[in-house]
This record gives sequence, structure tokens and C-alpha cells, in this order.
Amino acid sequence: METAFGWIGKFMEWLASWFPHILVIKTTHRGVAWVRGKKIKELTPGVRFIWPIWTEYYIVPVVRQTLDLPEQTLTTKDGFAIHIGVVIVYDVADVVRMLTVQYDHDDTISDIGQVAVRKYTINRTFEELRIDDGAELKETVQKQMRRYGVAVREASVVDLAKTKVITMVGGGSYVEDEEEE
Repeated sequence: METAFGWIGKFMEWLASWFPHILVIKTTHRGVAWVRGKKIKELTPGVRFIWPIWTEYYIVPVVRQTLDLPEQTLTTKDGFAIHIGVVIVYDVADVVRMLTVQYDHDDTISDIGQVAVRKYTINRTFEELRIDDGAELKETVQKQMRRYGVAVREASVVDLAKTKVITMVGGGSYVEDEEEE
């Protein structure tokens, strides 16, 4: 019986798409609307009327957010293999840029952050990384993220340790990389 009248629900959804919808945007969020697929319009907090027949929109939080980057194993300038973990605190400075210059903003922020951490790490010795207060790391990360509409408020190394890299070969045996002391 349900499938016999399923077309009524689909018809009602189609009919509703011809009328404006009310969209409430919180003060902690912003968004972008694509009108007729090409005109880009920033959506600010408040009540908006959206014509779903020709407008597509996407809303994101723009206030302080924290990103715990995946930990990386890298080599420092003085040849030590290290394990490094970084946390980035950011907010969205330009929502239009964030939502229109890349496909997946969450993945892009994480990827760009990881690349920035690598650039920061390989140009420093282990001791320089150990005593750094985070200002240079923040600057390195911010340089990379600015073009994507993201403002970095803080970047900090939360895990840092010398490590030994072990490469698994074939049926479970391994080869150790020599660590310089």
C-alpha cells in the first residue's frame, strides 16, 4: 500500500520546491548560495527566503574551531626521525572563498595543514622544534591557509618525539633505519 501511494509524497516534494523556504542562519554561521547555478551570494545571519527551484546553499560554522592534524613521521634538518602531532585553532575569515575555491573544505584544511607542518619541520633541527613557542608554526600554517578563507589563530605542537622507523618487508621481517645520535 505504501508503494502504491509513494508517488504522492514525491509529487508533494516537487510541488514544495516551487515555493520559497524559510532559512534561519545562526550568528555563529555563514553560508553561500548559488543562484541559478552561477551567481554566488554570501548568506549572513538572520532569516532568509530561499527559492529551492533555482537556489542551492551551504551553511558552515565560522567561529573558533579546532583541528587535530593526523600525526606524522618526518625527518628534521639534523637527520632525526620524529613523530609530530599538531593542533590548529582557526576560524573562517571569508566564507565565500572557503566554499568556492575547493571542493571539500574540511579535507583541504587538513591537507594544507599537514603540508605546512612538513615544511616547518624539515627546515628545523630537533632542538629548534623542541623549544619553539609555536609562533613560526602558526605563521607557516597561516601562509598556506589564507588563500582558502581560513584565519589561523593558533598552531601548536602537542606531540614531539624522536622515533625509529621500521619498514615491513615481505612476510613480516623488517629493516630498521639507522638513527643518528
